[in-house]
Amino acid sequence: MQLTEQQVRSLYGKDVQDQSGAKIGSVDQVWATSGYPAWVSVQTGGRQEPMARWGTRRCRTGG
Repeated sequence: MQLTEQQVRSLYGKDVQDQSGAKIGSVDQVWATSGYPAWVSVQTGGRQEPMARWGTRRCRTGG
């Protein structure tokens, strides 16, 4: 799904959930090419920041 620059910027700080819907962290950085998000880093509270491939991820508004 192609996103506008404003939509990509709005991803920062959004909750990231696992497949069961449990919060695992929040979006810290987004890597996009031509408006298509490719990777996000997830702030989990630890020293490392895991990367998650955007791929089939879904965006939910309002949260």
